[in-house]
Amino acid sequence: MGQAFSKQSLFVTGPKESLKTQGTRVKKKDLKKQEEAGAEAYQREQKEKTDILSWLLENYNDGRKKSFFCLAVNLLELQELRRIRQQISQHEEINRLTIKEKAAFVSRLLQDQADKNQIVLKLRRKKRQT
Repeated sequence: MGQAFSKQSLFVTGPKESLKTQGTRVKKKDLKKQEEAGAEAYQREQKEKTDILSWLLENYNDGRKKSFFCLAVNLLELQELRRIRQQISQHEEINRLTIKEKAAFVSRLLQDQADKNQIVLKLRRKKRQT
């Protein structure tokens, strides 16, 4: 009949296999975090990260920061993102800035945190073959 799998095991295995068939690289760190914390805790964390990303895009995207914000939210830890969000919210002059200045300010905060963690916030895109 087959092997019996737990719900959590199936939850991890399904996306992992799906990503493999699509040729997408699976982030082992995220899968390990999900296995250790449990599927529900991991989903809550990802939901909060999604909320932070939406907030960044709605309020601080100058039309050129979407990829950067997505990458930063994906690679930085939730506690760091919460702290950065609090810094942004407490910045007294943020509302007086232009959208480009806001985007630069937020990008600088995210980049500084990434630098502290020795994380490179740069997409590595494959070159197109002509």
